[in-house]
Amino acid sequence: MLYSSNYNNVYLVHPNMMRPYYCYFARSLVAYELHYRNSLRKWKSLEAGLKDLIVRKFSSYKSPQITSQIWDRMSLDLSTDRVKVTEIGDSHGRTLTVTGEKAAVDHIRTNVKDSIADAKTQLEKEKQITTERIPNVPSYQIKFMEASHFFTDMKMKHGLKEMTGDQFSHVVSLTGLPAVCQAAQEDVLAIIKRLNDSKVSYNNKPPFFTVFLKHGIQAVLQMFKSKRIVAVWTIENNKRIDLYSDSRENAELAFKLISDTVCEFKYPANGSFQQPERDVLRTSAWVQFEKNLSMKFKVILAVIADDSGLSMFGLTESRDLVCEQLRDFFAENAKVTCKLDKYRTSHVRYMMSYSKQEFDEIQSQRNVSLRIIDDRVNISGSRDNVANAERDVGQLMSNIRSAQYIVEAPGMVKFFSETPERLQEIGHLYQCLLVPNEDDDLAPTHHSPDTEITKSQAVDTTDNTTLKVYQIPGSSTRLELRKGDITALADFDVLVNAANGNLEHMGGVAHAFVRAGE
Repeated sequence: MLYSSNYNNVYLVHPNMMRPYYCYFARSLVAYELHYRNSLRKWKSLEAGLKDLIVRKFSSYKSPQITSQIWDRMSLDLSTDRVKVTEIGDSHGRTLTVTGEKAAVDHIRTNVKDSIADAKTQLEKEKQITTERIPNVPSYQIKFMEASHFFTDMKMKHGLKEMTGDQFSHVVSLTGLPAVCQAAQEDVLAIIKRLNDSKVSYNNKPPFFTVFLKHGIQAVLQMFKSKRIVAVWTIENNKRIDLYSDSRENAELAFKLISDTVCEFKYPANGSFQQPERDVLRTSAWVQFEKNLSMKFKVILAVIADDSGLSMFGLTESRDLVCEQLRDFFAENAKVTCKLDKYRTSHVRYMMSYSKQEFDEIQSQRNVSLRIIDDRVNISGSRDNVANAERDVGQLMSNIRSAQYIVEAPGMVKFFSETPERLQEIGHLYQCLLVPNEDDDLAPTHHSPDTEITKSQAVDTTDNTTLKVYQIPGSSTRLELRKGDITALADFDVLVNAANGNLEHMGGVAHAFVRAGE
């Protein structure tokens, strides 16, 4: 509806007829006719201008029929708001109708034509694509190609449609144009030659490879990654490993990394098992310990044929921990017996009579068994505990002192020999041990438990006044016990005797020395 204030008219415009209907209010029919003609001229002029604008600014394009094969290979970008695209498709192909701004339509028309041409060219090339197969390629070589991204690199380098390897059928497949497949095949043969030239072999025992395959592969691959090398291997009969890489230097480096990851070691490292450790190997405690140790530290343990030690294969990083666990186990479970025959019989008897409490404390604190067999101390227990108990017994023995008393009266000797209980009564009274010195068991008062004094066999004892002669081993010192007047002896240089605090020789031996020298 249009309204004009100059003529006071209202115009109704029908959309189909484009003809004005009017209502006449104040003007005459002549004036209306004149106004109608002017409006009609303006309308026609506007219509002509609109048609010219449409022709100049807008256009449409209808593509020829595009087959499905070509359509699947076309790459078109029709996403724009400046045109409207209508796609009509059937079993024979597709047709595109594009309507919109002339520049956008012309651009799409060019793209459609170019895409159709490219798709036809690609379709022609695809008809020439073939698949070549390289047979008898070992699986380790295919594995290396996959790990080193060789197939992906060859596809990008030569423009192959597909390149794969099958480790089970030992075939490498190449899909592409014949010339492209030929070039890629030459690269495959070249990498196979490099792998064969880089081969490094290493022999070892079956447990080595068992540990490597079960527990060492991940650690080795991590080290390969950190060193930026790619290597593969084959293991023959669990006795030999062959390593391959793109160069012999990398294969040797891979071999070193594997050798550093898994190792063989022996326990004990120096020396061999003694009988107590060998006995432990036959106990149920060892069976359970071996099982737990193998599970925890991923090791394989084998007892050496003569039971002299253990041979083990495991991860190098666990070696010290395994040896520490073994050391603790055998220290706790290997029972040893130490026979201490260096102590005098009288000392041992005294300890059992008057130091029984200290004796029992050593057993309890050191977790050992202390027994007296034939007047000798036997210590049984773990090796460390026995060593500690031996030191404690030695300290206890060092506190025992002995002295010798010579009974000259024959009647008294006979009395004590016939009534030994009297000696026991006196010993209980004074907390000491009194025994007849028939076996030369007692030593001089200054004797140290660490020094053994034996009766000399090389000293002349023909003098009737000489009672006993002692020779200290390893020393020229000789101790003689004589009966007689000491001042009458001639084979000495100096006589020494203790006097009193004022050095006054008022009596006793000191006074006898003074009188003998007058």
